[in-house]
Amino acid sequence: MLWDMDWTSEVNSEIWTKSGFSRTPMAGAPKFSRRWERSEEMLAFREVVKRMEGYVPGEQPQEKGFIKLNTNENPYSPPPEVLKALREKVTPERLALYPPPLSDQLRFKLSEVYGVPSNQIIVGNGSDELLNIIFRAFLGYRSRVAYLYPTYTLYRTLATIQEAECLEIPFHEENFQELPSRFLAEEADLKIVCNPNSPTGIFIATKEIEKLLQASRCPIVLDEAYVDFAEENALPLLSKYPQLIIVRT
Repeated sequence: MLWDMDWTSEVNSEIWTKSGFSRTPMAGAPKFSRRWERSEEMLAFREVVKRMEGYVPGEQPQEKGFIKLNTNENPYSPPPEVLKALREKVTPERLALYPPPLSDQLRFKLSEVYGVPSNQIIVGNGSDELLNIIFRAFLGYRSRVAYLYPTYTLYRTLATIQEAECLEIPFHEENFQELPSRFLAEEADLKIVCNPNSPTGIFIATKEIEKLLQASRCPIVLDEAYVDFAEENALPLLSKYPQLIIVRT
């Protein structure tokens, strides 16, 4: 079932089920009215969504003893200063308020730390949301997105939802750290490089990334989710190449 809820004091809550609904009030539930329609009749998924394979997250072992670098988890507890700041700042009053929609304070602090103007920074709920925004902004029906393969499989999922064509270009066979000439020359609406790459760990040097920027006429996305494991990053290139988008998490 689908419904949206307008919280009121006039109508008792009702328990809805797939086959219909019950007018039995739910103990302790708030009072609300709702507009509803049957999902079987109204959820007309797009054909591309019906045909596509869903994104499958990487395996997450639950046993103790693993350090999960693939999820950027820190095996150590936060420093005492961080815990102290959380206790002071995360108050019941602040938790009850809607957060600033543009995350201004965080953007200003990121600008200060990384030397990037705050009006060039967008904050999202993890880099997956930012990638989703980027793919929706630049790709549509029959658009072309190029990326090296194998890599983060979410790229294919996001492109498929947009009905874009995925150009999966294998890494250079003789030198994994050199961008293939086909990738440099390929005409696409968007190119993306996971750097360091997931799941292979391959790192493409900044000079190679600059070659890509010089050779391409489309937006270039650098997914630097794991850049803290590398010795350099592409932030110095931002001021030189306006088509460059860097994603961090």
